[in-house]
Amino acid sequence: DVSVRVVNLLIAHDILTQIDEQNCLDQPFQRKFGKLIQDSLNYIIQHAEYTGGACSNHYLSNLVGIIFAAAYLPGDRWTDACLVFGVQELIDQVEKQFYEEGAHFEGSSSYHRLSAEFVLYATAIVYGVLKTDRKELFLNYDCGVIDRLRRVNRQKYYLKTDEFFPQWYIDRVFNMGVFTKAVLKDNNEIVQIGDNDSGRLVRLTPVGESDEEKVIDHRTLLSALSGLFADDIYKQYGLQLPLEAGIIRALSAGQILKGKMFHSRIREYGEDKNTYDHGGYSKKTVLYREEGAGSLLDGITVQHFADFGIVVLRGTRLYLSMVIDTAQNAKYAGHTHNDRLSLELMIDGKYITRDPGGYIYTAAPDIRDKFRSVNAHNVIRVGDYEQNCFDGTFGLKKRARAELLYCCKSRIVARAEYAGIEHTREVLLKENEIVVNDYANRPFVVQFKYKMYSTGYGKLERSCDDRKQI
Repeated sequence: DVSVRVVNLLIAHDILTQIDEQNCLDQPFQRKFGKLIQDSLNYIIQHAEYTGGACSNHYLSNLVGIIFAAAYLPGDRWTDACLVFGVQELIDQVEKQFYEEGAHFEGSSSYHRLSAEFVLYATAIVYGVLKTDRKELFLNYDCGVIDRLRRVNRQKYYLKTDEFFPQWYIDRVFNMGVFTKAVLKDNNEIVQIGDNDSGRLVRLTPVGESDEEKVIDHRTLLSALSGLFADDIYKQYGLQLPLEAGIIRALSAGQILKGKMFHSRIREYGEDKNTYDHGGYSKKTVLYREEGAGSLLDGITVQHFADFGIVVLRGTRLYLSMVIDTAQNAKYAGHTHNDRLSLELMIDGKYITRDPGGYIYTAAPDIRDKFRSVNAHNVIRVGDYEQNCFDGTFGLKKRARAELLYCCKSRIVARAEYAGIEHTREVLLKENEIVVNDYANRPFVVQFKYKMYSTGYGKLERSCDDRKQI
């Protein structure tokens, strides 16, 4: 919280200073403001949530606060060391917390946005510092001031290059947006995978209808990325929402980077078998059927984010995603839900089935568990068994494993196992219908409708979809 407040105070200070024609932000104010930023920096350093190795999004927020505060304060022995330390730890944590494909390792599409904002804004302000006379501090600093601050010959940045950061780091920042773009549907809403507490680093451009902020519209992240990467995949978002792109360009002093896209697109994955181990119990669900419209298969591309654990099919008329296993590679699985093999389907901009979101945390633990339960997702239910076991508000004991067996533009087959339950799900995409075949080794029930949805922390809405399951 202190870090997020520091960043917002400093960006607001920049904006207000430029329009302060009456000198409201006078010298007494500037002294008090500077002391607040200094005290905040000291507090963050003393209370940083470092747990060793790969930490959580909390530590990323510590680092962006450290970097911003140290970048804005006048240079001295302490603040220079803090800035270098923040950059050192940022590079390490990006390598540990973000997969090569760009997704964040906590298994939540909303926490991915939050963590990506931490990294992107911190990266931008570092480039801004590099274009000032403080550039040399990255070579000349006192490594004895802060514990774990490495000597310059052990740092992973390169001061003699314009890029400064390692290329793999730049590529991961670039691909953070590639992942977000993949889970962003045509209505500009993301697939809600795992928790969503509506957390942001900065909120600049309002998105949504009327006075209601659409928390699950993540275009502002893509706009911000367009301020650092001159790539066509982000250009439209910078034009739609120019403020974020402009702030990043200002923070980075116009730095432009080139990132290498992770190739998540596939034509075919796995071995195409006609039969799999069906287990004795089955159910066929015609999820969607129509007559006379254009083919549902038109223009379909397939993206597979294997480390995060999701498959996305996007076409001219169709958007379909299947969660495989978001907890498999996560060190912290507390933000994931029991949603292995869960589907989200949108056709012609209308929902057929979707994830209900996360709703709330500590204020109502029982309701929280309901939203992360198998009962809230369109997966099979066998008695009272959960895929993974809840262990407190933010705890999850992993026991489920899922894998993608086969995928192409017209068929997905995946398998999940937990508590002796074996479940295989086959999704068949045809020109005029979509069929889901579920197979298990125990009797089960399954449904693809949920009455209540949450589009942000503490928000509830009743489903207004009037389409009926066939």
